[in-house]
Amino acid sequence: MLFIAYEKYYESLDNSNKYQLFIYLLQSYVCINEFGEKIELCIDELETFTLSAEANCDFLFWKAKYYLVKGDYEKITKELNNYIKEDPRLYYMYALGIKHLYGIDKCIEELNAAQILYPDNWLIKYSYYDHNLSKVFKTDIKLAVEYIRQMQVFTSKLSLEDFFHYEYNKLVVAFYNKQLKSSQELEYLMQNCYKNNLSVEQSRVCNLLGQFYWCNNDIKKAIHYFEIGKMIQHQTDHHTYWWISNTNLALLYFEQNRYDECLQSINCIVNKYCENKWKKIVRFFSQKNIISSQLIDDKEITSFMLILWIAYSIDKEEGHRIIQSINLQNSTSLHQAYFDLNFLDNFVNGTLKQTNYFFESHYMIKC
Repeated sequence: MLFIAYEKYYESLDNSNKYQLFIYLLQSYVCINEFGEKIELCIDELETFTLSAEANCDFLFWKAKYYLVKGDYEKITKELNNYIKEDPRLYYMYALGIKHLYGIDKCIEELNAAQILYPDNWLIKYSYYDHNLSKVFKTDIKLAVEYIRQMQVFTSKLSLEDFFHYEYNKLVVAFYNKQLKSSQELEYLMQNCYKNNLSVEQSRVCNLLGQFYWCNNDIKKAIHYFEIGKMIQHQTDHHTYWWISNTNLALLYFEQNRYDECLQSINCIVNKYCENKWKKIVRFFSQKNIISSQLIDDKEITSFMLILWIAYSIDKEEGHRIIQSINLQNSTSLHQAYFDLNFLDNFVNGTLKQTNYFFESHYMIKC
């Protein structure tokens, strides 16, 4: 519908209205998770306009949101680096790019610096609390409860999507604090996400429903919701979340000794990584002197370590095949010691068991 309006009226518009049309189209495609040629066309067209400082910041913000979904984190940091002092939204997006490139500690450092630059900006403060919540949740659920409380004062300012994300985080903390006694609130939130076309948030809630039913020994319902989460995550192709429900399916099937189904889930994840030439994994494991906290702080890296451990545990050749795929597709020197079965065993059965990745006697990943 939006694109039909563009084709019908575009030539009759002056430059100001052409800009307004394309920025509206860009915002709309980002908000409804519709990506592809049309959104690329919007970006290409907007690049041709001579924009005011305010309009340019607006364009950069929405373009960065698109890059975040597609996993183009280098583009986010490169394009925003010179503009973070012009608009707090751009510093916020820059910090998100930093998180995915260099870890959550670096992201929090940037958000702390942003608070000094923009001391009265609520978005920066909220994001600072949100990312601290993400970090401490894995090891300190009581502190996570405190961050939820601090975030609550900003909820009236949030967009609908961000408000639903806050509500989701609140339920996550309740779940891990063993205060979520029924699925009613989760199902209500899932329905609201669906009604408002907020697919990413819906997939998160489905994943948490899978975790809830798994911990309540309803394996059939757990698989059902993980499958829905997986389907939505594949449809949205959001690079921050696409692997999560599939990882939980692999973990659940492994626990249930359903090895064929487990390996199917793992192969689905591996094939997706192959499409991107293992970019995230290679970038992380080419670092020197990686410590356990870095592995734990990045849940995608933790998830990868878990599926590699499972593959080795089922059949060593499956584990070797994954490592061979990484090495064949990349010339970057990786630290192979982290892929050794003894290291994986110590990490999974030692380090991870001291965190919320191991909950109610199950290894699981929250979205």
